[in-house]
Amino acid sequence: MGSNTREIREMQKQKLDVRLAARKDELVKLGLTTDKQQKKDKVLLHLKAEIKRTARALASIDKMRKTVDDAHQKKIENAAKAAAEGPKKKKVAAAPVKEAKKEKKAKKTEKGDKAEKAAGAEKA
Repeated sequence: MGSNTREIREMQKQKLDVRLAARKDELVKLGLTTDKQQKKDKVLLHLKAEIKRTARALASIDKMRKTVDDAHQKKIENAAKAAAEGPKKKKVAAAPVKEAKKEKKAKKTEKGDKAEKAAGAEKA
């Protein structure tokens, strides 16, 4: 009984209701007329449990369907809101200026020259 469609679950519940009524009639024919006596019948208990499981599955299907419908509705509202606002302006980020390789080498050599001059000044 692992179906996720509402129609299938409703049919299952109807069949279980019919079987439950038939079992109660059978128990009455056997002479078990009170609820206390019928509660001891394992088949009857099993049928009631199956009906409860099916009812819970139906509630779960309804909850899932409601969640999906709400999400769909929210998506439509957001799309309408975005269409009313118009297109968004993109932020223009300043592109970093890349230094040429020669300029980098020149800076590197300048640092090296300064270090040599400082070392020469200390020796003198």
